[in-house]
Amino acid sequence: MRALLCGLAYLGLGAGTLRSAMPTAGEARAAAERLLAKAGNNTGPGCAASVLFKGVVVFDGAAGTSDGSRPLNSVTPVYLASVSKQFTAAAVYRLAQQGRIELNERIQTRIPELGRSAITVQQLLNHTSGLRDYGALQEIQGSQAAMETAEVIRLLSAQRANNFEPGTDYEYSNSDYVLLAALVERASGLPFDEFVKREFFDPLGMNRSWFQSHRTPRYEPARGFAVRNGKLAPHSSIPRTNGDGGMYSTVSDLLRWMRAVERAGGSQSALKQIQRRARLKSGESIPHASGLFWGQYKGRPTISHNGAVAGFQADVVHFPKQRLSVVCLCNRGDVDAASLSREIAGVYLGTVGERDLKGARSGRRPISADLAGIWRSKQGFVLTTKIDGTSLVASLAGDMHSMFLGRNPKEFSTESETPRLLLRRKGKDAVDHLWEGDRPTSFERIRPASITPALDRYVGRFVNSELGVAWDLVLEKEALVITTAAGWRIPLTRSVDDHFEVGPWQLEFEQSGTGVSGFRLHRERVWNLRFAREADPVLNRQTP
Repeated sequence: MRALLCGLAYLGLGAGTLRSAMPTAGEARAAAERLLAKAGNNTGPGCAASVLFKGVVVFDGAAGTSDGSRPLNSVTPVYLASVSKQFTAAAVYRLAQQGRIELNERIQTRIPELGRSAITVQQLLNHTSGLRDYGALQEIQGSQAAMETAEVIRLLSAQRANNFEPGTDYEYSNSDYVLLAALVERASGLPFDEFVKREFFDPLGMNRSWFQSHRTPRYEPARGFAVRNGKLAPHSSIPRTNGDGGMYSTVSDLLRWMRAVERAGGSQSALKQIQRRARLKSGESIPHASGLFWGQYKGRPTISHNGAVAGFQADVVHFPKQRLSVVCLCNRGDVDAASLSREIAGVYLGTVGERDLKGARSGRRPISADLAGIWRSKQGFVLTTKIDGTSLVASLAGDMHSMFLGRNPKEFSTESETPRLLLRRKGKDAVDHLWEGDRPTSFERIRPASITPALDRYVGRFVNSELGVAWDLVLEKEALVITTAAGWRIPLTRSVDDHFEVGPWQLEFEQSGTGVSGFRLHRERVWNLRFAREADPVLNRQTP
């Protein structure tokens, strides 16, 4: 206990200037327990969390149940979703250490079904492959079926284009890590789950951790609860792929992992390599490493990854300068584990109630009128901004955020999100949009045409042969509506000129000499997916 109290007393050293006193051990525990109590009760799902400081567990707590009756605790296995990716990356680097693969080899040498792919193993690890995300493609198909690895490979093999040339840009894609898990199996000769168990789980004593397989697990995991019709209800479907997800673990086991990651030595060790920032062919360093992201929280560097699916939320975050790690696992989909873990970290960093040193607003200053407008990114996304009093309201892909001027007169930020959403002015006709600590997306101003095209120009059948999808666009009550054979009736909203949106989808129509020739669908993780307008079979021409 004496060591614990001493550790807490010195926890803030090296963290920069703080504005609030460090808590005692009892105060910190009480504050963390209050945060957890908001996320669970004795009859419903909840969250478990632990804090590791300089190799010592200084907090371990939970609130809620694993299934509606059994208490949730630090040894309850929970589905990790994308937190699994760092283990997949470590397995790949371990194979490279063993000389079984080369990081710069092309993936089709191991997975020839992909065809003549120029993508390297390293690019898959860093999300610089350009591969479209299989889950986003499924959404566009209208499919909700859980896919097996072989089905993902077939879907990717049918794609005739990528989001970008491999190595030239970055976009998060679950497809990358499904392929990496398949690579591990083919290169090692072992089932993926067995290889990871042998190389990492067993040596680290992670006895309640596993990747899903045909075998029945030794320990019963928590059930995920998702919101349905405004209420939490058990979620019955879990994704069936490994690599991008597929792992179950406990708070206690993940602390063992975080200790090992922190202590990793040797530049070529697998646990050191997963922390290394990626670089593009241009030499630009990006925040993503391998299954982990570099970021910041209240000005302090972090390395982390979260996950969310099927009523589960998971997050692991490490503060390398403070040697502080927080693990937060939830079996309810309406709690943001990443925000909760950082709030708990704030308790132990002494930043509770502290205003962000870089982003605190200095008064309510007027906003330049020319910041209102419509902006387009190279990926095809459309951002709209409007001024509402002293706030700038930014809308992108169905999300709307109110942002305020900070101390930097060219930067706006949200106040409640963790991390903050930022909008930075680059010039009169350009802005950057990003989450704090992430790589920015640049947008340039669109100036609307003097004449708005009539909606009937866009009526017709549009086909994407890569997905085997046909959409009929029709006019209904002066609105453009997507209809399909599966019964879709989805109205589109025009954002500007030939750009329309619905939720996270943005459709950019293309004009030719005979009218509209098709459109490109833009979505997070899928860029420029082209739908061609089908020729009118009677008139042997495109529909007008």
